Amino acid sequence: MYQNLKTYTASVKDDTVFRLSYSATILDIKQIAKKAGIEKPISPHKLRHAQATDMVKRAYNEAIIRKKLGWTPTSSMIARYQHLNDEDVINATLENTGKLPQNASPRIEIKEAERLNFVDAAMRFRSYPMIMRP
Repeated sequence: MYQNLKTYTASVKDDTVFRLSYSATILDIKQIAKKAGIEKPISPHKLRHAQATDMVKRAYNEAIIRKKLGWTPTSSMIARYQHLNDEDVINATLENTGKLPQNASPRIEIKEAERLNFVDAAMRFRSYPMIMRP
């Protein structure tokens, strides 16, 4: 089966291998969130927003963010994600004045997500037919 799948995906570049409905995607995300102990409401849009915000905070090049999220090179969408929170402003001020030790821990501890071992499919497709409503 693996060889058939590998052959199929190599021959048909723009076709989806496994079609997923929007509702099935939502159910999968909610089940994963429940297992992970996430109690806040979650959706594909919120995950996309979180990824964009994380990429901005990690200082990714704007062109890479635009490409990965499917925005045009001249899109101003990135400005929506370049918001700063109070903690960012306080830490930057303390760091620039030399008052924040380099090994200081953040005031709010955030549990980092487990790294996933798979290729990011979003880089292979321009559109996202697998998560669109039917």
